Amino acid sequence: MANPADTFLDLSTSVLRDLVAGQSPKDLAARICLRIEQMRPEKIASVMWSGGGDERLHVFAAPSAPQELIDQLDGLMPGEHSGSCGNAAHSGVPALVSDIENDVRWGDLRTLAQQWHLRSCWSFPVFHGDRLLGTFALSGMVSDVPTDDDIQLLQFAATLVSALLHHEYQARERQRLAEQKNRLIDFNHMLAKVNQKIVSAESEQELLQPLCDLAVRYAHLKLVLLARPDETLRFRILAASGATGYTDGLFISADPDLPEGQGTMGRTWRSEQAYFNTSFEHSEFLQPWQARARQFGLKATATLPVLRGGKMFAVLAVYHAEPDVFDRPLQDVLRELALSISRGLDRLDARKLQNALFNNALVGVFLVQGRVIKSCNPQAARMFGYSLDDMVGMPVRDFFVSDIEYARLDQVFSKMTKSHTVQRQSVVCKRRDGRAVICDVSGRMFTDNEGVHSVWTVLDATEREAQAQRLHRIAGFREMMAELNQFSADPATMQHISDHDLYEFVCRVLSQNKALKLAWIGSPQPGGGGFTVLATSGELNWHSDCLPIQGERPLASSQLGKEHPAQRCWLENQTLFLSYELPPTDCSGGGPAARSIVSLPIHIGSALSAVLTICGHSEDILDQDAISFFDNLVLSIERGLQIIRQRNQFMRLQGLYRALMQQADVVLRAQTVPDMLVGTCEKLVQETPFNAIYLRKPNADGVMDVLASTGSGAEELPGVISVVAESARDQLIVRAWLTQKTAIENDLLGNAGLAEYHPFLRAHRWHSALVTPVRRGGEMWAVIGFVCEEHDIFDPQTVELCERVAELLGRGLDELDNKQRLVTLQSEEAYRARHDRLTDLPNRFALEQYLPQALARARNDDRVLALGMMDLDDFKPVNDQFGHEVGDHLLRELAQRLRSRLRAQDYLVRLGGDEFVVVIGDIDPDHAIAHLQLALSRLHEAVEQGFEVASNRLATVGLSGGFALYPRDGEDGDTLLRKADATMYQSKTRKSTREQWWQLFDQEGSV
Repeated sequence: MANPADTFLDLSTSVLRDLVAGQSPKDLAARICLRIEQMRPEKIASVMWSGGGDERLHVFAAPSAPQELIDQLDGLMPGEHSGSCGNAAHSGVPALVSDIENDVRWGDLRTLAQQWHLRSCWSFPVFHGDRLLGTFALSGMVSDVPTDDDIQLLQFAATLVSALLHHEYQARERQRLAEQKNRLIDFNHMLAKVNQKIVSAESEQELLQPLCDLAVRYAHLKLVLLARPDETLRFRILAASGATGYTDGLFISADPDLPEGQGTMGRTWRSEQAYFNTSFEHSEFLQPWQARARQFGLKATATLPVLRGGKMFAVLAVYHAEPDVFDRPLQDVLRELALSISRGLDRLDARKLQNALFNNALVGVFLVQGRVIKSCNPQAARMFGYSLDDMVGMPVRDFFVSDIEYARLDQVFSKMTKSHTVQRQSVVCKRRDGRAVICDVSGRMFTDNEGVHSVWTVLDATEREAQAQRLHRIAGFREMMAELNQFSADPATMQHISDHDLYEFVCRVLSQNKALKLAWIGSPQPGGGGFTVLATSGELNWHSDCLPIQGERPLASSQLGKEHPAQRCWLENQTLFLSYELPPTDCSGGGPAARSIVSLPIHIGSALSAVLTICGHSEDILDQDAISFFDNLVLSIERGLQIIRQRNQFMRLQGLYRALMQQADVVLRAQTVPDMLVGTCEKLVQETPFNAIYLRKPNADGVMDVLASTGSGAEELPGVISVVAESARDQLIVRAWLTQKTAIENDLLGNAGLAEYHPFLRAHRWHSALVTPVRRGGEMWAVIGFVCEEHDIFDPQTVELCERVAELLGRGLDELDNKQRLVTLQSEEAYRARHDRLTDLPNRFALEQYLPQALARARNDDRVLALGMMDLDDFKPVNDQFGHEVGDHLLRELAQRLRSRLRAQDYLVRLGGDEFVVVIGDIDPDHAIAHLQLALSRLHEAVEQGFEVASNRLATVGLSGGFALYPRDGEDGDTLLRKADATMYQSKTRKSTREQWWQLFDQEGSV
């Protein structure tokens, strides 16, 4: 059986590798659930997460749960009585409920549990650091208490799911930040455009409508309008842009006594307050406009007061196609927009807006001439740590960290000269205190009476860049962890490596990360004296293989706390994180010093084995992400060391297990019994210790015949093996057959009872063998033999695998038998549906399928087809006098006589009672009547001899028939049947006077 640690490692490796490769966390979570369910088939695994933007739990993955149950649980509010997952998320500790019916933690979900027959649910909270990400649960329909293995499985799954949920959280957070940033950029761009327009506008008409147009164009708003109430308090549109059809016939009032006055526009007018993210679908006071908003795709609205001269002048209403889109930064921009409009109006009145806008922009704004700051707004001064007065007259060069960065400015100005506008992201600038600030800049060049100027908008992107670097660093950590896990999960690699090889690989992988300078692993020398370097890799070189640090703490109190980090880590048996400038002489041959050092203890089992020390270029390796990585790194190393020890001991056995499990699957893919038997034998000798496989079964004489065999000597076994011969009772094959149990011999050459076979066994290197029964349909059917050239190969685990192969082979045979029975039943059912039970002739259903095909052949071959309806004369007296059983016997014999007098291509049908249909095809059109007369004369012979109905008693019956010809009398089956039927009844009414027993339908309507 597979080692749980191997299973955990394989699953963790594949999931993390695919996560790094970009596979969906939801798909990977579903894979984890399915894999856990394979290990606990009686359970349903599920993952819930709390990252949906609210306080509720949402189903993240539950591939085996019914969709209705998923729908019922989605949006679960955590609480003490909200089931295992709700309780675990509420309390932050596992909720292991073994009896749902009587556990108070399921108080609020008792009805749901009864509906789905849930009896137990074990749930673990999933954390990343201190943040609750969700839960992992195993639910079942049986009340049971989790074992230690179950707890370990839940802990493993929760740990692995934590990486997925954290990745999903980060991805959504990045997406949210990106969307927020883009919207903020768009809105700021719009605000910049609005400000430009305000500066140039000379009238209210030139100001308001262009501002609405700019807001729609650059901020991607669905609708923007400005409105103010008239003397009746009904709002009148001053300017609008976008989905203006919404305003056609629109009635909005500022009167609080009207329903139309309860909307946000009326409230903003009365209160002079802004309203954001008002949803049409969820706001009762917007009910009068819900249908209209839905028609034009408006989902969120914001209304802001627009003042003029300090008094309410109008309401600015903006509408967006997405709900809840107006976050705090956008609210600030919209407030700035409303304020800008107000100031623009004031400018029209007092020409005072430009300075106010310039001083209250949300981004830094610079006016530059000749690469010297001419003016800037307060935000620009705050961003770089200067006062406004200090900024004026400063050279642009003073804001760059290096000449290289400043040289890029030449390219920017060159481009601006051509296009008049330019944008650059992630420009590294310098604050007054020397700290770097990352900026996104956009500039525009213009010329006025004072010469050429450029206006620059600067957005502080330092936090964004820091987040990007953090994500890049995390990705690097994950790549390293995936590489380490892949290395330790590779059986071929782990089969041959030593502890030293693993240590060297770990150090090499770590040193390849640009954030790390050095990685080394060491342990104290026996008896003290220093640390032996077991493996090292990186930029720094040690003076020797042994560091001058002690393995025991010095006794002098003056020396306490002055040990090397690796020594302290060993002595205290705990991880040590240090951030300082390590003197070069302490760890290097004069190279650059390290800013951060991490020393981590490595255990084998519970015993401390070595210390891993990592030196970094910066303090970044000491953040929470790095610490979590180092913790997982040590766990991975310790698992690798454990695997090396386990696989050194069980390598041969585990290799056999995997090979047997892989080859046994072939029985489930075979299509025939020979394919299955031969394929089983062939696969089982490939990449396994078996050098021969055979399948044998006793024949009628008790001799074991070979059904299939592969390998050295499998078909050459000397002598005749008989299950009835007393002398053969000691042979494995016979013993397994007679006892119906597995027979094993781990030393064939050591068995004196097999002395006569020893030459054969030596020649083919048969040293151990196992023979086990193969059952088919629950009964002994054959035996399968496994032969190996090694002694003592068949331990309990190997025996179990061989018996599993035999069991799978039996199941495969049963499956083939079931398929064959199903095919036979389907064939028989189809035959019965198309044949008369009494006479075994085709029935009406068969005729309906046959006749169109026969007519098509006649049409294609230009031949005549005759269709006849036949009815027995004087059949009723037979039934009345002798009974229906005799009548049935007569009909069966008549059917045989009629069928024997027809050609193979003719078709005879019993419709029911004593009515029959005959189809005679392939008739030459030039001799149709003559051909038909001959065929019908032969057909009448069937009734010319009496039928024996009792001892020495015969009954006679006659035939009446009516025939229609294709194509003369009709071109479809229904027409021919109808005409033949009418002709038959005409013939039957004239049977006393007719010249022959059959008649043809006359085209003119007479018979």
